[in-house]
Amino acid sequence: MLHCVDLPEDVLVKILCRLPVKYLIRFTCVSKRWRSVVTSDPQFAKSHLQLALQQGTLRHRVLASAYYFDFNLVRLYDDVPTRFQSFEDNSSVRTLTYPTEENNYPQIVVSCNGLVLLAESTTSQFNNLYIWNPSTRFSRKIPHLPEGDLFYISLGHVSATNDYKVVLIPHSGSSGHVYSLREKIWKVVEVPPSHSWSSPVGTYSNGAIHWVNYCTPENSERVIYAFDLAKEEFGKVALPDSFQNGYDMNGRTIRTQVHLGGCLCVSSDADHGLIEFWVMTEYGVPESWVKLFQFEVRDLRKVSAHSYYGCSPIFVTEGGTVLMKFSDKMEFFKIERSKEGKLVCSRRYRLEEEVHGCKYISHATVYDETLVSIPE
Repeated sequence: MLHCVDLPEDVLVKILCRLPVKYLIRFTCVSKRWRSVVTSDPQFAKSHLQLALQQGTLRHRVLASAYYFDFNLVRLYDDVPTRFQSFEDNSSVRTLTYPTEENNYPQIVVSCNGLVLLAESTTSQFNNLYIWNPSTRFSRKIPHLPEGDLFYISLGHVSATNDYKVVLIPHSGSSGHVYSLREKIWKVVEVPPSHSWSSPVGTYSNGAIHWVNYCTPENSERVIYAFDLAKEEFGKVALPDSFQNGYDMNGRTIRTQVHLGGCLCVSSDADHGLIEFWVMTEYGVPESWVKLFQFEVRDLRKVSAHSYYGCSPIFVTEGGTVLMKFSDKMEFFKIERSKEGKLVCSRRYRLEEEVHGCKYISHATVYDETLVSIPE
C-alpha cells in the first residue's frame, strides 16, 4: 500500500490543502516534512486559505477574552495572564493562552484571515500590540509603536503583495500611522480633516479599512471613510440613501459590521425603533446597498432578557443571522427571522462564570481557522 509520506510533493500539498486546519495541526507530528509544509510554508497557507474561500469551507470561530476589576478599577489576579476562549456552533469551548513569557494582558481588537490583533493598553494609549493566530499559536509583537493617545485602530490585508497592515489613526491631528508586517516598518499617512468616527475599531472589507463618520455640528457629512491599504490613502464610500438625512438622523448611530461573506456591512440603531443591517453587494456602487435584516427594539426584548443597548454585534452572516454579545458578560446569542417572520434566538453561548463583587470587562471577535503567519 502506498503511504502518504511517499507521495510526490505536489500531490501531497493538494491533498493537505483540502483538510481542515485542526487536522493539519495534528498531522504536524507525522513527519518533519509534513510539519514543514503545514507550519513553515507561507505559500501553502495562502493556497489553503484561498481554496477554503472558493469552496465555502472556511471555518469561523468566536474568540473571547475577559478579565476582572474591583470597584476601584484595579485589575485582579495580576499574576494570571489573560485567558482566551473560542467556540463555534458545533464544538466545545476551547481555552487558549497567548504564548508569551511576558506578564502581559492583551485584549482582543479585530481579526483578518485568521490573524488576531491584540492590544495591551491603558485608558489613553496602547502600550503593546501583538499579532496572533489562535489556530497555530503563531505570534508576533509589533515593535516601536508611535507615540500618542486615543487611536482608531484596525488590521487588514493587501492581496497583491500578501501583506498585512496595522492602521492607527489619532482622534485628532492630520497624520496617522500604518505598520507593514511584511516590510516591518511604520509609515506616516494623511488622515481626513476633522474626522470623528462612530467606532474605535475599523472593519476590513475589499482591501480597505472602513469607519463611519460620526456626525457633529461641525461635520454633518454622512459617509464611510475607507482607507485603501495598497495605496495607503483615504477615500469615501456612500452610505445607503436612507441613512443620509441630516446631522442627528433621529438619534441613530451607524457602524460598520463584520460580514462573513466579505461584503461591506453597516448597521444603524436608534434609542427607540428600528435596528437595520445593510450590505453593499457590489463594492463601491451605492446602488448595490441591500437591506439584509431588520428588527424592532421591542422585538429583541421578547427573545432576550437584556436590552439591545447592553449588546453589540460580533458578526452578520450572508443569510441574515446576527451574533450578539452582552457588553458586560461572556454571554452570546444568535438572532434571526423564522419562516413566519418572527425574531427568534436560535442559539445561546455562556462562557465564563462571573466573580462576585467584580467589574467584568470582556472583548470578542470572529476569526477564521487558517494557517496564516508572518514570515521572519
